[in-house]
Amino acid sequence: MHQSLMKRANCLNLLIKYKLLSYDELTSKSYEGGFFVYNRPEQILENYELELKGISKGRDCYICDTEQGALALYEYSGSKERAVFYGEIQQYLFEKGILTEQVIPTKDLQPIVEEEDGDKWILLTAFKGAECDVYREADMRAAAESLARLHAAALNYDKEVPEFVKIQSGALLALYEKRNRELRQVRNYIRNRKQKNIF
Repeated sequence: MHQSLMKRANCLNLLIKYKLLSYDELTSKSYEGGFFVYNRPEQILENYELELKGISKGRDCYICDTEQGALALYEYSGSKERAVFYGEIQQYLFEKGILTEQVIPTKDLQPIVEEEDGDKWILLTAFKGAECDVYREADMRAAAESLARLHAAALNYDKEVPEFVKIQSGALLALYEKRNRELRQVRNYIRNRKQKNIF
């Protein structure tokens, strides 16, 4: 019976992981006369020193209401070394007056939680607010100013930047050119569809 329950638990893990079953849809299930409760975010958050008051589903993350404030739990696909650097540079920027999310370390002072199945999670501070509206000049101006302040602060970062986060010369320009080509293709596709009107 134990193996049967474990198989079902693994199936539930996969359903949630691939978003076939949402966190809100699944809180508990009854199996073979027993009762099985599964709550993945809460299990992951047991690795942290925090008092959890509630969890809600956000966009690509779980919003965690805690005694320490709002936190966001994200599935993480990078390496541990990248997470360490990410935490260090975010802390540096925060100390320079830039409002940045901070990596919350685990009880073992690790930047991420790695589960037995290989899934990795990272917990960050969260901020409330509205997204930048690209149609409002004031929003775009504020975004550009914030980006400029971030770049200016980052220029004085005196620790070594790992090779795996450095951008090769010309890579950013190549990326922008690729995105522009994609946008032109979409624009041309929409124009051609409008011309093929049955009237």
